[in-house]
Amino acid sequence: MIVVIEDITVRKDTELALAARAEQQAAIMDIGQRALSEHDLNALLSDAANVIAQIMSVDFCLISQRDRSSSEFSIVGTNDAGKKYVGWPVQPRIRHLKTIFEAPALEPVVFHRGDQDSPDITSPIMEDIGTISAASVVIAGDDNTPRGILIIHNQTHREFTNDEITFLQTVANILSAAISRDHIASDLAEREEMLDTVLENAADAIIVANASGDIVMANRASEDIFGFNHETILHMNLRDLDPITY
Repeated sequence: MIVVIEDITVRKDTELALAARAEQQAAIMDIGQRALSEHDLNALLSDAANVIAQIMSVDFCLISQRDRSSSEFSIVGTNDAGKKYVGWPVQPRIRHLKTIFEAPALEPVVFHRGDQDSPDITSPIMEDIGTISAASVVIAGDDNTPRGILIIHNQTHREFTNDEITFLQTVANILSAAISRDHIASDLAEREEMLDTVLENAADAIIVANASGDIVMANRASEDIFGFNHETILHMNLRDLDPITY
């Protein structure tokens, strides 16, 4: 009788890695679709954090964003377990790296407490969580300046595979595009509000009409000058106005 003994450990590890990669790819597609349809950026960030924490089986996923006026970072999106950290400032104290925001640190950072090869990192959030293992990727802007940080925390030791780090970076890239769109929308809204303020406070009548002459916008001064209320003017054509007046 011939007995064949096969070590299937490698095969099982390969199968598990392939299954994990497929799950990560599905999650990336899901987050990408949400990024296109979700207009609430903070809701998108929290949804992404929940997906990441579930896929990677980690205790916390926290996403910070840089304030455009002060350049300070604070937590804006978390998985459900980390809701208490929303609004917390991100002020890492890093001694082995000059700063987390310099070019060399745009690369992913992996931390294991007590590991001499890990960067010497502490922060109030890490101390409060009791972080033993963590991994972070930068949410980079168009000019490679950080506009946020995506970081996962675990309260027990956990290794992170290259596939998992790539997954985090891919999600960070999707979130970067979403943040960029949110900034553009915010800038447009601010400019529209500024324009509305200028128009409404102008002493002269300002009227906008389409190609047919139908009035689509009129400022407050036009009501006094032409003697019609705002709603009436918006149902008029330029021909209806006294040509000498306008």
